[in-house]
Amino acid sequence: MAGARLRYFDKWDMPVGLFIVIMLALLFSIYCAISLLHSAQKAKEQILERLRKKQMEAKDKKNKELFEQIQMMYDDVKSISKGGFCSFF
Repeated sequence: MAGARLRYFDKWDMPVGLFIVIMLALLFSIYCAISLLHSAQKAKEQILERLRKKQMEAKDKKNKELFEQIQMMYDDVKSISKGGFCSFF
């Protein structure tokens, strides 16, 4: 929207009210992106903690097959870096 209001395209002006609305929308979208990243990281940490607990339970019960399956799940979850888990930039 801001680009369409440039004088290069037409002789429109940029009213202060419109500028404020555009800036508020931009700030809100940045806030939402940061909030999503924070929530995704928190969820990932919780899942990894639960998997560690399950893995210790499997180790105590001497269930090697379950221990290895949980280790594979742990590694898969830890390596996720797409979507909400990717870096902000």
